[in-house]
Amino acid sequence: MLTWYTTGAHPALAQSREVPAPVVVVVFSNITGDEVDDWIGAGIAETVAFGLNSVDGLTVLPTDPVEVGTRAASDTESPIAIAQALDARWVVSGAYQRLGDELRITARVTDVSTSNVLQSMAVDGLVGDLFALQDQLVAEVRTAFESQRDRLVVDAPRAQERAPTPPRPPASEPRSRPESAPEPSGASDGPSLPDWLTGYFQTVPLFTADSSFAASNISDVNRMRLTITPAWGPFAVEASYEHAITVTQRRAAGGLGIGAIQSSDEWLGLQGTITRTNAEHVRWRHRFDRLNVRWSPSRSMDLSVGRQAISWGTTLFLSPADPFLPFLPSDPFRQFRGGIDAARLRFYPGPLSTIDLVVRPTNTMVGEEFTALGRGLTTWRNWEISGWGGTLYGDVTGAVGVTGAIGGWGLRLEGVARELEGTVVGRGAVGLDRLLQIGSRDLFVVVEYQHDGLGAATPDDYLQILQSDEFQRGELQVLGRDEAVVQASFQLSPLWSVGGLGMWNLNDGSALVSPSLNYSAGNETSIGGGLYFGFGNDEPTLARPIPSEHGLTAPTAYLSLSWYF
Repeated sequence: MLTWYTTGAHPALAQSREVPAPVVVVVFSNITGDEVDDWIGAGIAETVAFGLNSVDGLTVLPTDPVEVGTRAASDTESPIAIAQALDARWVVSGAYQRLGDELRITARVTDVSTSNVLQSMAVDGLVGDLFALQDQLVAEVRTAFESQRDRLVVDAPRAQERAPTPPRPPASEPRSRPESAPEPSGASDGPSLPDWLTGYFQTVPLFTADSSFAASNISDVNRMRLTITPAWGPFAVEASYEHAITVTQRRAAGGLGIGAIQSSDEWLGLQGTITRTNAEHVRWRHRFDRLNVRWSPSRSMDLSVGRQAISWGTTLFLSPADPFLPFLPSDPFRQFRGGIDAARLRFYPGPLSTIDLVVRPTNTMVGEEFTALGRGLTTWRNWEISGWGGTLYGDVTGAVGVTGAIGGWGLRLEGVARELEGTVVGRGAVGLDRLLQIGSRDLFVVVEYQHDGLGAATPDDYLQILQSDEFQRGELQVLGRDEAVVQASFQLSPLWSVGGLGMWNLNDGSALVSPSLNYSAGNETSIGGGLYFGFGNDEPTLARPIPSEHGLTAPTAYLSLSWYF
């Protein structure tokens, strides 16, 4: 397997673990405004909270959602802000309106860290059937969370953002844990640590079979990460240090290119690589992946400056509309999104609306490139709509994103228009996801398609793509212009799950297939294993050194052990 290949194709294959994720349910808002019906909102919240208590992987906070909902009724305190103050990972909010005997209830499941709506739903009926309507709503909310358990495996490399614990201000940038690994509640597998100190360790041994470029090879990556998040009043500091030691059997290329730590040109050179002089196949790479200061003078705004994680994507696998490193291209097993040096100002004008401003100068080989983008996000008729625009690395760029549901399927759309050297380049992706029932077990399915004007239409252009600034910055996740992804995950038991992923380059006909098996060994420990197989033209020539995107992928087996503390 070529090292360049793994840099561009497998962000979705990152492994994750299932631990109790804190969720808060706020009282539903009375849109009609008739105080006689105020009791309905508290009853809905209580019923939803009770229904979520039995969902594996969730911890409902607090025990009395009515109390939290009363706070959320204030115009100055949004559900997201309430959830942030309670260190919740998710928030369930909504509203209801009554017209005569008819009642409509709408609800949203929102990711507190990113303000992205996981799913929106609505139920309609008669006031006299309120209990039945509540049961229907609870079933849909449960389905949203149950599908998210599987989606986290995909989402982990993209948006590693969490809210700090109270009494810290309601800023939503990450703790050290990924989205797939929020801090567990209750019993712990080891001794407790201060609330502001967290960590993570991962080891990944791999075996790569013979390929056209190298003999079979055994590799091992050991990664350690430590994060501190102290806070003083409206100020909070986040600092994460990460290092990875990669050991390969020989100097030959091959094997998955994991263990890399983001080292793009930023304001601060807080990274380095140490290589043993007598064995180039042993490397120690380290970096401060987070180093920022955050100021939150109120619950309606916050300002963060320094190295931080920012996620603006909509789709789950291929995300061309995420301008800030959609994934770390050299590391398919990475659990944390790479931080970037930027100044970020956010406003929260409404319960489900966010205005986000980011400024990011970067130093490159051609000089300084300036990024200044503004983003707005809101919900309209159960659809989450977002859009951003400005200058991206000196190029005029704009994008839109839409998330909602059609029938039983979740629908995600995003598109980008970018001016490059006087030409407007279009990029876009569309995805569908759904939770299906196979007997008493859940099957979660994701299908996505991407058309990328920055990608290559033929293998003749692959080498040029690999050398492009866009690929080196992590903006390209794959090489081909047209790519399709299918992922399925089936829960065998509360502790075991099996999954599979297929990725096809529709231009050269090559494909990547990866089955996997995962086991949750505890609240802090997860074990996963799997295989990679590439199919396609694997005979390079002088004219075509890369005959297909996936064909040169050598069969690879891996075992991943992750521990959070």
